[in-house]
Amino acid sequence: MDTTGPGAPLLIGEVHTGLLQHSTALPAGAVARVLRIRPGERVGTVDRPIRYAVSPSLFTGVDCGFGGAVGTTRVVGAVSSRSTVTGGHVVQASSFARIAPGVQGRRATWSHYLANPGTLEALGGRLADRADEAFLAGEPPGTSLDLGGINTRLMDVVQAAGLDRRAPFRVPRTRLRWTARHTTDTHIDFGVEEGHLRSLRLGLAPTGRDPWDEVRSFCEDVALHDWLLTGLLHLIDKAVGVDGDDVVRRLRPVVDHLLHLWMPAARPDRTTAPLWASLDRQVGFSRQWDNCAGWVRDRVGIASLHRPAGPR
Repeated sequence: MDTTGPGAPLLIGEVHTGLLQHSTALPAGAVARVLRIRPGERVGTVDRPIRYAVSPSLFTGVDCGFGGAVGTTRVVGAVSSRSTVTGGHVVQASSFARIAPGVQGRRATWSHYLANPGTLEALGGRLADRADEAFLAGEPPGTSLDLGGINTRLMDVVQAAGLDRRAPFRVPRTRLRWTARHTTDTHIDFGVEEGHLRSLRLGLAPTGRDPWDEVRSFCEDVALHDWLLTGLLHLIDKAVGVDGDDVVRRLRPVVDHLLHLWMPAARPDRTTAPLWASLDRQVGFSRQWDNCAGWVRDRVGIASLHRPAGPR
């Protein structure tokens, strides 16, 4: 099977990122409880270099059209989904699938697809030459494969799992829709689309190993840091032109809940570490974050210095 070019297997995914609806950062035990979305299965956790937890995978069977297909082609199989929590504050729902030609040329029994979770087989034709662009452009819900709908349901399950629903501030959720496939050379393209949608297109030179687990984690990490920057800019906009105690009140949540979470490529690997460097040169995530974080610290510091003396 050709592993590069238009006929290569295509990996697609979507990540939703938002603030966990709880008044404080959840401790590790509570995070494990809210992410136990499959009874009896273990929640994965790490504490270094940043606290991170990942739920067991869920699988959703699909048999539907695909925006990147030709003619009557449809995709059949099981989409893989999971939820993560970073720093006790940021929750993500992530769904992905690898689309490959059907091995039998016709629809098999569900046991066949459940034995290959995360893989969708294209039946009745072939993927379009620009299938990745078609997926990133998206189609109205209900007309094609809808990873966003799967993520929304998963995010709602986690947010309803015994949280106090008193988030320390409000910032919008973001959605990152991404594609990856083997190409002759490695490249990455990031775009800010309408509303709170982002797009990410990856091309990876073949290395003789399957990098897709690392690619999925990389895309989740990009979505996390894009959301952090989006949230920071959102809260800064609300504080511009405000002085005194009010500016401290508006920006204090940034210092308490966001600034310490910025840690791009916290879990790097040989496949995705160069991608982070390339993305940062292209988009300037780190430069913008450093400038904005410095502005927040300066405003909070200056406002605190000019507070009148006396008991608080």
